Amino acid sequence: MADHARTQIRDKVVTLVTSLTTTGTNVFPSRKYPLSDDVFPGLCVYTLSENIDEEEGKLAGIQFRSVDIVVEGYDALIAGLDDNLDTIAAEVETAVFADRFLTGSLQALDLINTEFDLNVEAEKPVGMIKLTFKAQYLTEEGAPTVTL
Repeated sequence: MADHARTQIRDKVVTLVTSLTTTGTNVFPSRKYPLSDDVFPGLCVYTLSENIDEEEGKLAGIQFRSVDIVVEGYDALIAGLDDNLDTIAAEVETAVFADRFLTGSLQALDLINTEFDLNVEAEKPVGMIKLTFKAQYLTEEGAPTVTL
C-alpha cells in the first residue's frame, strides 16, 4: 500500500532540505534527534497535527487537509550560535519555498511560526530553531494516499 499523503509530503520536505550548505546530509525524518558531535548542525523534519475540513467539499467527497510540518535546526552551543541558527532557517526557508507546492502535491504552503530554544541541561548543550509550515492539500474520502 502507498504511504499516506502526509508521509509523502513530509518526505518531499526532507528531500528539499537535504544537502543544504550548513546542515548537509544531517537530516532526520523524525522528532527524535541523535545529539552527537558528528550530526551538528542538523535538521529534524516531522509533522505535528492535521486538521480536516470536510464541510467545503462534502458534496464532492473531497477532504481539505491542513498539516503542520516542523523543520527543527540544531547546532552545538558555540559562539555565534544565534547567527548559525538564523543561517539554518534562511537556508531551510529558501529550499522549501523553491518548490512551494511540492511538485503539485499541495494547494498552499506557508511558514506560520518560528521558535528558538536553548537546552543547556542536555548531555550535549544545543541551540534549536523550529520552523513550522502549514501545508494544505486535498484528498478524496477513503483515499488518503493520493493528493488531488
